[in-house]
Formats: sequence, structure tokens, C-alpha cells
Amino acid sequence: MPEPFRNYCRETASADVLDWRTDFGFDAASNDYAVLKVPVLLVRAALANPAMVAMMEALKQALPDPRSPIVPGAGHFLITSHAIECAALLTDFLTEASEDTARPG
Repeated sequence: MPEPFRNYCRETASADVLDWRTDFGFDAASNDYAVLKVPVLLVRAALANPAMVAMMEALKQALPDPRSPIVPGAGHFLITSHAIECAALLTDFLTEASEDTARPG
């Protein structure tokens, strides 16, 4: 990772710990996701760890119509190592979602 990002990680590690602690209190069943009526983009790194792959697969199965691209060559910090690819995926997704909501009916 680039040194500025490493420094950011070091400086914000305590907040990251708090995020993980709150995650353990989140209790949703897979059928809770099935009722979502919003577009969902699930982006995964091709080199993600097995736990992340399993989590993404479970979400893909639970959500009604997710978009789930995989970024080739990317690992855990794909938004820093593959920022351009992630930005393009998000831009395309938001453009498509915006067009869908603009259509009548």
C-alpha cells in the first residue's frame, strides 16, 4: 500500500476496532435482504479472502437483483489499489440506477 494510506490506517485503527465491535451486534437474516427494493452493487476483489467470498455469495443469494462484479488482480484494499476500476464500476452502476428510476412505470 502507498505510505499515505498506511499512515491513515495506523491513525484510524481504533475507529476500525469500533466498527468491528458494532458489526457483532448486527442481526439480520438472509430473508431480511430479499425485501430490499433498491439497487445494490457488491464489488469484490478477485483475490479476496475466502471469508469475504463466502459473505459476498451469501449476499448475492439473499438480495433480489444485485450487481456483483469482481475486480481482477485486486486484493483486500481494492479501493486503493484499483481506484480507477472501482470508480468506473460505481459510476456505471449509479448511471444505470438513475436511468432506471427515471423510466416511467
